[in-house]
Amino acid sequence: MKRKILIILPVILILILIAVVYKHNMDYSKEILRAEVATDNNTHNSFIQIYSSGKTKKGASFSDSQSAQAVSVDPNVFRDETDSENKTTRISVKKKLLHQNKKLVADSTFVKIVNEVVNESHHLIGVLNLFKLDNDYYAFVKYNAGLSDDGTLYKYDRKLVKVCTIDSGKIIRLQKIGE
Repeated sequence: MKRKILIILPVILILILIAVVYKHNMDYSKEILRAEVATDNNTHNSFIQIYSSGKTKKGASFSDSQSAQAVSVDPNVFRDETDSENKTTRISVKKKLLHQNKKLVADSTFVKIVNEVVNESHHLIGVLNLFKLDNDYYAFVKYNAGLSDDGTLYKYDRKLVKVCTIDSGKIIRLQKIGE
């Protein structure tokens, strides 16, 4: 009997170890991006790692090489229009104000992203930071509504695809991890 237990126990422990390693890999998958996150009042910066699964975890600082600073869109560019009959809200862009940002309008894809974000939004946009890494475009959006302090990072490839959500702060710098 003791001999069977001595044989079965290591097998069970190995299976548990394999399950734990598998679960860890499924939770995080592959690291795809690193981000520098600033508090809303820009008093403190932290770093996160972003995984293909959409999970994030605290990370170490990274160098400026191969990272992109945010191209910030002034929140005053967005207008909140409410239809009192239907009680619906529509967000629109003040195009004249938008085109004053030379960094933004220098890249037509950035303008497309702004329009896509506006079309998908039901609340006024508080923070919109855009990034270009190699040939990939990203948008960090934080709404000016409700009690939540969440912000969402999207990848843009003719449409917005959610990458991850961060609990607080805003992404100000982004680095792509090798393919």
